Amino acid sequence: MKRLEKIITFVQILIIVLILGLYYYHGKKMGVVRYVSFKNNYFDGINLQNKLQIAIGIFIFVYLELAIKLKRLKTVLKFVFLVIVGYFLYINNVKTLSLYYYFGIGIVLIYFLEIIKDIKKLLTKVDVVDGFGKDNS
Repeated sequence: MKRLEKIITFVQILIIVLILGLYYYHGKKMGVVRYVSFKNNYFDGINLQNKLQIAIGIFIFVYLELAIKLKRLKTVLKFVFLVIVGYFLYINNVKTLSLYYYFGIGIVLIYFLEIIKDIKKLLTKVDVVDGFGKDNS
């Protein structure tokens, strides 16, 4: 099971690197600017901004439930960070941040993978007492 967590963490890091690479080349390469502009028009057509905000809202409720069940400081900090990111995505739009959709999709994918890891931890037979795991066997 540790192998699954390592693979998920690698995919999360890869998503972050791809988004940061796109952000870096957005100001330097005209082809990237054209591609982002083209995709922004496509994402506007399918109303992706509302869908991203709904997904972040669902993740906030899922993380609130996980924070209550797991009682770990790390999970609570993930919940607080998710609320901050959700607020950031709520107050911004494509006009203020041209890579808005890419940041939003990346955050949703990263937190979806993080929820998978936390649910896996929740399903393992570990009793959590004051943030420290204690094996039931």
